[in-house]
Amino acid sequence: MKETYKKVLWAINEKCPYGCKYCYLSFDESHNPIIKDERKDIENIMDFLANPLIKIVFLAGAEPMLNSNIVDIIKKLKSFNKQIVLCTNGLIKNIKLWKEILSTNLDAISFSLDSLKKDYNDNIRIKNSWDTVTENIIFAKSIVKSYNLKTKIGIYTVVTKLNLPDMYNTYKFCSENLNIDYYVYQPITLPTIHPLSKSLMLEDADIKALKSQITKINHSKLKTYKPNKKYIKLMISGIKRTKQKKCFINNNFIFLMPDGLFSQCPCYAANRDIRNIINSKKIAFNQIIDCDCFSEECSNIYQLINFEEILNEK
Repeated sequence: MKETYKKVLWAINEKCPYGCKYCYLSFDESHNPIIKDERKDIENIMDFLANPLIKIVFLAGAEPMLNSNIVDIIKKLKSFNKQIVLCTNGLIKNIKLWKEILSTNLDAISFSLDSLKKDYNDNIRIKNSWDTVTENIIFAKSIVKSYNLKTKIGIYTVVTKLNLPDMYNTYKFCSENLNIDYYVYQPITLPTIHPLSKSLMLEDADIKALKSQITKINHSKLKTYKPNKKYIKLMISGIKRTKQKKCFINNNFIFLMPDGLFSQCPCYAANRDIRNIINSKKIAFNQIIDCDCFSEECSNIYQLINFEEILNEK
């Protein structure tokens, strides 16, 4: 690895039983970003993550809490002096497990909640998901408060054409009723062949409404953290598919797959042709210019790279 500090998004599991309608795991094999290869054991992955250049590890999809060793994994990573962020759909109702996870004093938990409206959230994800997620958030916040933990509790909302009109109201609800520490909105990204692409993907025609909702959020006096201006600019560029002169990731990010393989960009993980071209030419990631695959997925990565802003928020 080059001598720059890294953030690692570890897709710790490759299967999930929930089947949310817009999840990439519902794609056929050619569009599934999980690269199938010989699985490395957990010790080898931990050896890789022990590298002192790695500062933050995001434990993510499919659903990290389905991993039977998740508590031990967090403890081990904390022993390496890493900052740990658990990215969960929040659908597991297991008080004992939640207590064990929070007892590790991990740095943040990012829950997925797409609307203040139960019907929308339960339709796009799974039945009764809204109640389960909000109950788990409230429980997690109560544990953090009771034991004076430093763990930040936040929400990620996937923005589609359908829930776009409720962006501000969702932010307001989550801030006032769930008392979260941070709120991040990110536009949905789907391949054009996905059956929900046309009905859910944001387009140029939606940008005016998107900016209006963001303005309301930014002008709010609520203290819950929201994304900064650079993220907003990148997000809109991603929706427009604006060609970038140079990738902003700049060798600071690693996407670690369940099999132990890693890529410097989820785009590479999903597109084997791109990865093969780059490997054959031995091009360093931070040398790539005029990236043709810039999309909403890229702007979503910016918020991970910039996550210290959330962790350092008072």
